Amino acid sequence: TTLICYPCGKIGGYTIPEGVMSIGDSAFSGCSSLTSVTIPGSVTSIGANAFYHCSSLTSITISESVTSIGDWAFHGCSSLTSVTIPGSVTSIGYAFFDCSSLTNITVSENNLNYSSKDGVLLNKDKTTLICYPCGKIGGYTIPEGVMSIGDSAFSGCSSLTSVTIPGSVTSIGANAFDWCSSLTSVTIPESVTSIGESAFYGCSSLTSITIPGSVASIGANAFYYCRSLTSITISESVTSIGDWAFFDCSSLTSITIPASVTSIGDLAFSKCSSLEDVYYTGTEEEWNNINISHYGNGPLLYATIHFDYVPSALPEEVIPSVDSDIVIDTEKNTAKGIAIQTNAADVIAQFEGAENIQIVDKNGIVLAADALVGTGSKIQLVENGEVIDEVTVVIKGEIDGNGIIDSDDAIHLLRNTLFPDVFSVVAEDDIDGNGEYNSDDAIYLLRYTLFPEVFPLK
Repeated sequence: TTLICYPCGKIGGYTIPEGVMSIGDSAFSGCSSLTSVTIPGSVTSIGANAFYHCSSLTSITISESVTSIGDWAFHGCSSLTSVTIPGSVTSIGYAFFDCSSLTNITVSENNLNYSSKDGVLLNKDKTTLICYPCGKIGGYTIPEGVMSIGDSAFSGCSSLTSVTIPGSVTSIGANAFDWCSSLTSVTIPESVTSIGESAFYGCSSLTSITIPGSVASIGANAFYYCRSLTSITISESVTSIGDWAFFDCSSLTSITIPASVTSIGDLAFSKCSSLEDVYYTGTEEEWNNINISHYGNGPLLYATIHFDYVPSALPEEVIPSVDSDIVIDTEKNTAKGIAIQTNAADVIAQFEGAENIQIVDKNGIVLAADALVGTGSKIQLVENGEVIDEVTVVIKGEIDGNGIIDSDDAIHLLRNTLFPDVFSVVAEDDIDGNGEYNSDDAIYLLRYTLFPEVFPLK
């Protein structure tokens, strides 16, 4: 009545015999040549790790008799593209981790415990997001009404680039977004009161984060190995920072810590080799009273501590430093004077309150520190996770926004002069310096790309 072990040397599909009632733990584990499985109506349970790393498994038919699917049941089934959960299932463990081709989980409408929306697995009343299929690519907006993001809900979704969390969400579970290595942007709303341990573990592309005023503690390993994270703002509600919380955030240059924090755990800032500035909202005496573990927190202890910091004391506008070549046109809301092939970090360093400046590309994606800034990028002033001011970058001769001037810019400019409604530009720049904008500017720009010393930009 129990299928204990399937020989992994077998190739192709397999139909489990009628009469088998349970698929045992690890029964098909490592059977990389197994391509399909049909489960008969006699089976009621699928054990833990049952199909672990069946990397060629493309389809599986789960019968209406199955009531439970164990933890890691389909872990590493990298060829599995879709799964249908029948109405009989009453419990699903952490079953679909590292299913890198899985794009759709469908739940039978007569299932009393689970449901699905746009291929995403939720509980029946759609208040808990249980599993996001890791084969989906790009950004995702969590539906309004979801109140909790379950443990490991997005775990291992390496193609997920951004997440919008609605104001209905109050909790983010443990390991919720761990190893979402392409995740660059996430906004945590004020409704969230808890962030579980290892919630963003291994999110190596995440560049900035704001912990809202509703969160009381930052769990252990919460941002472990977030190596692109450059700045963090922690709100006044947070009282503790857990062990390993920001371990190996090697790009982190500054952090704002409120006076409400009373303890910082072991190795919380270990290997934060770029950390230079800590903006502390309390007094030096209050800082000295924080229970800071000295184990592994050298980068924090040896950083420059700015006491009595007021987070809201930001310039009202995006303002360059006095020694910068950047000029802000407040009427047109543009920034000029940035040289071609200048990366985001070098531009940010030229602004007052640089720790609160971020740059997004023309599509609104936050630029990495070493990414080139181009025309159409926006320099943004950010406070508590909200953009309070922004200006648009305009670089003379750089038309398509990639930070480099080449023949593609000249072609786009020419197309704009002929078909402005189809080929838009950020600014109608006078390239040849004659006071007019027309096709001659495109021709001059093309000449510049070929002979820059003969045809300099005017």
